[in-house]
Amino acid sequence: MKTTIDIPEKILSEVLLYSKMKSKKDAIITAMEEYVQKKKMEKFASKLGTLENLISNSELQKLRRKANIYHNDSDFTSMHELLGK
Repeated sequence: MKTTIDIPEKILSEVLLYSKMKSKKDAIITAMEEYVQKKKMEKFASKLGTLENLISNSELQKLRRKANIYHNDSDFTSMHELLGK
C-alpha cells in the first residue's frame, strides 16, 4: 500500500542508524514489524500464569535439571518421561 506521511527527520535518521537498513522504506518496515512483535509479546506475557495445562515453574526447573544431566543422551523421548509422569 502506498502512503505519504511526514516523518520527523531525527527519528527517521535514528531508525536508519539502528536498523542498519540501506533504504528508508526497509528501515520503516523493520521498525513497524518490531513494534508489532513487541506488542504481541506484551499480550502473550500478560497471559503468563493464567493458562491451564501448561508446565509449572517447578516442573520446568526439574526438566531443565534432568536435561542438563542427559543433554548428550537421546534415550528419553518426551517431556513426560523426563518429569517422571
